[in-house]
Amino acid sequence: MYSRVLFATVSSCLDRETGERMKTIETRVQSGMQKLDERLPGWPQKIDLERLDMCSNTDGILEQLFGGYYAGLKALGLRFAGGWDHGFDIEPDSDGDLEAWAQLTEAWKTAIQRKRAKEVPGTK
Repeated sequence: MYSRVLFATVSSCLDRETGERMKTIETRVQSGMQKLDERLPGWPQKIDLERLDMCSNTDGILEQLFGGYYAGLKALGLRFAGGWDHGFDIEPDSDGDLEAWAQLTEAWKTAIQRKRAKEVPGTK
């Protein structure tokens, strides 16, 4: 079975069948951050950025905040597919794609650092 992704970068993908742009990593991460803001105010301060690894069963966003991926999805009111839509997972059937996991981890780290800087006056 081939991937539906025709062209991928950190910021965009085209669907192989429709040619339409798919959600970017950054857009998905922003969706996840909004969901976390709604359900768990102050969550960015609880994330250990040095440990953060979205490929890990213990050090991803949901694992650090809720103790597990599925527990986190449930706490956020998301179904399994919501993990990808909200930037907590990579494309289905690509769990072994370490580059995709690294890109997702970097997107989260960047977004969290920006959010923390906005929340603390006088920081970048």
